Amino acid sequence: MEVTSRKTRRKDSGPKKTLYERIGTEEYILFDPFGDYLRPRLQGFRLRRSRYQPIPETKRDARK
Repeated sequence: MEVTSRKTRRKDSGPKKTLYERIGTEEYILFDPFGDYLRPRLQGFRLRRSRYQPIPETKRDARK
């Protein structure tokens, strides 16, 4: 899991993500705790056929 910041956001979503994909890391998660850079602020990717595919968002539980 990568916690993004103004300083690291480009690296986290670019070269670092590509590196983890290349070495076979099964999942890669990006989190923007303040919602300044990512929409949605929590994003996940799962390795499929050697490429990261976005993990689909799920709807929030209406009871919460």
